Amino acid sequence: MRQGDELVYLSPLRHASNAGLNVRSLLTRTNDPAVQAILGARGIFYAEDYRAKEVIAMASAVPDSPWLVVSKIDEAEVMANTRNRELLALGLPILFGLTLIGAMFALWQQQAWRRERKLKAVLERNMRWLESAQKTAAIGYFSYDVAKKRFLLSRMVDDLFGSNNKLVDLSQWVDMIHPDDRQFVLEHQTQAVKQLKPLRIQYRIVGAHDGQVRWVQVWGELELNEKKDRVVRMIGTAQDITERKQTEDELSRYRAALEEKVRLDPLTQIANRRALDEQLGIEWQRAMRRQTPMAFLMVDVDYFKLYNDHYGHLAGDDCLKKVAQAIAASVNRAGELAVRYGGEEFAVLLPESDLERAMQTAERILQAIRTLDIAHASSVAAPYVTVSIGVVSVQPVFVEATAMASAGLALPDAAAHITSGIQRMIHQADDALYLAKQQGRNQAVPHHSAVA
Repeated sequence: MRQGDELVYLSPLRHASNAGLNVRSLLTRTNDPAVQAILGARGIFYAEDYRAKEVIAMASAVPDSPWLVVSKIDEAEVMANTRNRELLALGLPILFGLTLIGAMFALWQQQAWRRERKLKAVLERNMRWLESAQKTAAIGYFSYDVAKKRFLLSRMVDDLFGSNNKLVDLSQWVDMIHPDDRQFVLEHQTQAVKQLKPLRIQYRIVGAHDGQVRWVQVWGELELNEKKDRVVRMIGTAQDITERKQTEDELSRYRAALEEKVRLDPLTQIANRRALDEQLGIEWQRAMRRQTPMAFLMVDVDYFKLYNDHYGHLAGDDCLKKVAQAIAASVNRAGELAVRYGGEEFAVLLPESDLERAMQTAERILQAIRTLDIAHASSVAAPYVTVSIGVVSVQPVFVEATAMASAGLALPDAAAHITSGIQRMIHQADDALYLAKQQGRNQAVPHHSAVA
């Protein structure tokens, strides 16, 4: 088969070590029978093969295929017996000689026919192997004529697209692409043709026969004209990758679910300390950019150790679950986050919140916990479960470079500065929580300092 300025053999050559489809030859070797067949020779003709041996060859085209079948026999092999018999028949009558020559020619023709038949059988077997391999890999080939805007599809690609037609116009092919992917595919194909680059793309198709959505991976190579400045056709493969895409999607969903699990507290099913650390960094930088305040609440269940000692750890776990859900229900604005900080401690992050708004949220939490009305006979604060809350609101800002320079101090690293500011805010909330406990618990106490 011709490929550009070369021809490629499907079957391995008898006197060459190369495997099939790896043997190539330039079309400039015009004496080669395969080259002559590519250039249009058909039937029986004389030639000189790749061993520089004179041969008698026969060429014919494979119907509905770009492949040509070429069979050959060494001229010396064919003519040796004929010449010997001609020498022996010099003394015989001309009629006997002609009869003998005719018989030899018939024998040679029969042998050539048998060899051609055997070659066809080998070719058919190899084509069956190729088709079987394509079915196993769910892959087929296609050829797109740029001038005619027409696709030639192999059986496998035809079955995949469900067109029931080996020849498909561009408009028919576009109709089989998923509507959401059509513009994307057309742009990539047009760009590949204009830039004379191979096409590598994945997209969805809608089967013409069953309407089923499937994913395909298309690899296309461009065949250029003699001047190498214009694409004549695109030849490539199309593979069904639906199962692979489904597996990738399942893995992606599993990974997302796993990451979500990693950021959840297994007991209370609200966010954990890891999720808080990640969100603190994000919200701190956003507050610096927008020059908005942010608030942080530290929440502690009052006399929880005594609750565990009195009611048992199972009741204690149930109490923490209810408290966690009440806190989470009180925090409902976008970006706000309620987390289990550790043990019986919880934390609440409130972006874009000043101290007044933060105190309002803290009061909602206090009331939500009281509404639970969980009996706590060992509490000094109240006969039911209560919490104490430390509240702080800060304005994250960068340290002024001029002020630090005048003080003879080096500029801090940005990440270290953010970390330092976050830790200072948490300590301030913790200090406010300590004051709430000192003043009798079951209340929220603000911290009036701001983080710079």
